[in-house]
Amino acid sequence: MDAQPLQVLVVDDDENIGELVRLYLAREGFALRWARDGEEALRMFSQSPPHLVILDIMLPGLDGWEVLRRIRALSRVPIIMLSAKGERYDRILGLDLGADDYLVKPFDPYELVARVRAVLRRAGPPRAGEAGPAPGGPGAGEPPRAGDACAGPAGTVAGPAVSGAESGPGAGAAAPGAPAAGPHAGGVRGERVEWGGLVIDKGSWMASLDGRELQLTRKELELLFYLASHPNRAFTRDQLLEQVWGYDFAGESRTVDAHIKRLRQKLGGGGDRWRIATVWGVGYRFEVR
Repeated sequence: MDAQPLQVLVVDDDENIGELVRLYLAREGFALRWARDGEEALRMFSQSPPHLVILDIMLPGLDGWEVLRRIRALSRVPIIMLSAKGERYDRILGLDLGADDYLVKPFDPYELVARVRAVLRRAGPPRAGEAGPAPGGPGAGEPPRAGDACAGPAGTVAGPAVSGAESGPGAGAAAPGAPAAGPHAGGVRGERVEWGGLVIDKGSWMASLDGRELQLTRKELELLFYLASHPNRAFTRDQLLEQVWGYDFAGESRTVDAHIKRLRQKLGGGGDRWRIATVWGVGYRFEVR
């Protein structure tokens, strides 16, 4: 039986852009649906969740930011923002709200196709209709298919604030992957990391702290997992961008700072067990005490 084509929802009120995207993605074997405004996009998404959304910001009625927020409250589906707004602030805002990539108009359609493929590779797309809800939304806690490489939960908010500790390079250093000693010991076991009440499970794409489920976006969970699976090892921002976002990600290194800030706000409670430490002049490390 032939495999079904991957479904892409394109949301753009520009007829020329819509036709261009449809033409080039159809050539690559994707099945497209096209919404001309935000309300129509949400209706189409609700009726039949796609594998990927290409979303313009400047839409009549509901703008792309609001459509992004509403989709992210329900689903972890990959989203590429497509917009004439190319300022750094807009790119960072889109990524912080949960977008997976951002492409500025005018664009090369071949680059769009390449980015679609790259995002789907990183996300390990589920079958059509299986773009599961984010934690805290309807059906929260339902994991994606077993074996999905990067399809993590998406969502927003939660958790008290905790200040980010600072330290110098090499402070408290231990061998990479070395488990902590004492009552807060934990470790890395395949796709599961545990350190002092913090559990990150990439198999089910869920994270919890002292039994309380954390509501993290996909990239927040991926970043936390990567840091926590290499305890006491410092990484530069560029290294984290490459490992978590992918070598083909075209964003700013300060995107890492924004995600670290949100993680610190949502985590809270590491106390004397662990912390995400800033390593001055280098980047960040997950420090196990």
